[in-house]
Amino acid sequence: MKTNTKLLSNFIRDFKLENDDQSVCFKASIEFHAKGVYKKMDTEVHLVTILKTGLSVLYLLDPAVMQNQVPDTIPYIEQLFSYKENEFLSIQGTDGHYGPYTLNIFPLEKNCYPETLDEIRKKENN
Repeated sequence: MKTNTKLLSNFIRDFKLENDDQSVCFKASIEFHAKGVYKKMDTEVHLVTILKTGLSVLYLLDPAVMQNQVPDTIPYIEQLFSYKENEFLSIQGTDGHYGPYTLNIFPLEKNCYPETLDEIRKKENN
């Protein structure tokens, strides 16, 4: 996968998250921290980079993420992302519901479920 950011490139490389078709979709455990709130859950994560604009976006795909009012679409903003090498990707954001938050993403497996990958490929080909 081509990305314009060294941080995301290092994260993808270190965890070997790039699939044979150069997509990045993987299973992860996430931890969401906000004032007085802690939520932990597993989800599939899809990372997309739009090469024309250089914009990268993380999508947290499990419906439980949205049901728990955890942000599920996160654009890459360099100042808000950090990477603890070979451990996790961290995002410091602000949400309308929770206010300031930290979201940590711990990769569990290199690939999403086959059904998810099929759905992503169908959308990319349209």
